[in-house]
Amino acid sequence: MVAFLTNFICTVLPIMYFCQDFVVGTKITYTNCGPPSILYVDMAPCDKLPCVFHKGTNATVTIAFNTTQKADAITAKVYGIVAGIPIPYPLPKSNGCEDCNLTCPLQGGQYKYVNQFPVLQDYPDIKIAVKWELVDQDQNPLVCFVFPMEIQG
Repeated sequence: MVAFLTNFICTVLPIMYFCQDFVVGTKITYTNCGPPSILYVDMAPCDKLPCVFHKGTNATVTIAFNTTQKADAITAKVYGIVAGIPIPYPLPKSNGCEDCNLTCPLQGGQYKYVNQFPVLQDYPDIKIAVKWELVDQDQNPLVCFVFPMEIQG
């Protein structure tokens, strides 16, 4: 039924922005750890917290945010927080200016960052807090948030 409604709404109503947000995932609750710039964070697939990602699939994050600063470069930094210690997760696409829906330099205004990342088979089954940052060329944070995640086989 949900697939039918999604197809109907996205076919009949030619509002691409609405359809993109409707189909992509769920706006999640997060803890902000940076400037108050985030408008929303959307994770897919994620029906509820913690977001459950299955090995061998891809997950997508969409971050809508405002910035007042100019940024010539954007880097995504992601960490799994284990026993209070942030462990870096190497994103295949960490350059926010390439293939992540951002065109650099950012001049200030409202932006939407989108990144798809793999959930690899060799990851352990784990419940973990994830910290996601977008920083500029000087390592100044544009966005920082923490959310709960679970990886299952």
